[in-house]
Amino acid sequence: MKNLKIGVRLGLGFALLLLLMLVVGGYSIYKMNQLDTLAESLVTDKYPKTVMLNELKNNLNVVARALRNQIIVDDKEERKKESQRILEASEANGKIMEQLTKIVQSDRGKALFKEVIDARTAYVTTIKMNVGLIEKNDMDKAREELLTNVRKTQITYFAAIDKMIEHQNKEVERVGEEADQNATQGKYLVIALLITSIILSVLSAFFIVRSITAPIGPLVSVARKIADGDLNVRIDHTSTDEIGQLCDSFRIMTQNLRTMIGQVAGTSSQIADASNQLHSTSEIIATGAEEVAAQAATVATAGEEMSAT
Repeated sequence: MKNLKIGVRLGLGFALLLLLMLVVGGYSIYKMNQLDTLAESLVTDKYPKTVMLNELKNNLNVVARALRNQIIVDDKEERKKESQRILEASEANGKIMEQLTKIVQSDRGKALFKEVIDARTAYVTTIKMNVGLIEKNDMDKAREELLTNVRKTQITYFAAIDKMIEHQNKEVERVGEEADQNATQGKYLVIALLITSIILSVLSAFFIVRSITAPIGPLVSVARKIADGDLNVRIDHTSTDEIGQLCDSFRIMTQNLRTMIGQVAGTSSQIADASNQLHSTSEIIATGAEEVAAQAATVATAGEEMSAT
């Protein structure tokens, strides 16, 4: 990582955070979709079937009571009313059966629904036969038929409906348990992903910051030594990132400063040599001037002596 640019390191750190956020968010959405599917199955499939089956059972009770009342009452008008109740309840059950035929999809559900259909077919046959006896006013035969064949097919019909209701109730429970299990799994897994994300984020931040700050410490120490006038410092680095480039710049600067100071020292030495040469020349000139002055004094003395004679 030390040879990567600082911007690249920071970019990788943010990319990691983004990836972790996407993982947590994506998994949460996935689990929510699963729960939504289960809830939709419960609301639009499992529960409505249970409601329809119970309504089917209620209408069957209406038919049974109306058929019994037709045998009990002697008033023809009352019998017509009960006959109308049987017709309405049977038509309602026919519509329910059509709806169930469309929405029952599972193999187990279809098998149970076939039992309901077969039991209903047998029950409707006995009902029509019993209604015909009532219409003929053969009440003894109708009563006997009600207590035997009608009752037998009715019990079978009820048992088939109850069996399918039990199946649907189990399906509702299964979907509810599955939804609860998915919710629990999703909760704990999201928590685990969040904890993992936090740990990875902290570690990535630590290593990125350390990769930036660790090389800066020695570089700061070198800068202080240079500021104190120590140009013999050694700058070691192996990275090629911005900090490595900064180290190279410090090393080149130090070399240039040493070269410049060396050149200044050399120039100062030349100036000192020239000054010494000037000083020697001035001494020679001063000595010559003294000799000239002494010779001039000698000539002047000789001139005075010659004038006196």
